[in-house]
Amino acid sequence: MVSVQKAAKTRLVAVNDRRRRIGQDHPRAVLTDHEVDLVHRLREEGLTLTEIALKMEISKGGVWKILNGHRRSQTPTGWVSVRD
Repeated sequence: MVSVQKAAKTRLVAVNDRRRRIGQDHPRAVLTDHEVDLVHRLREEGLTLTEIALKMEISKGGVWKILNGHRRSQTPTGWVSVRD
């Protein structure tokens, strides 16, 4: 049998000052960066935490943590190339 090797793709991921992945590229991330931005926009539009949680299918506590900077609040200090 002949094996076919696929070319490895590389992409840039955001890292913090400790060179650890952050945002949607973190291994345990559930929401994409776009979805986190949507949580903030929905709150600005006046939706309650419960309404946002139902709409985004996450817990009310998860919404609160995003909005209050306890989750997904780091700013990238660099980018690294990773192979997929």
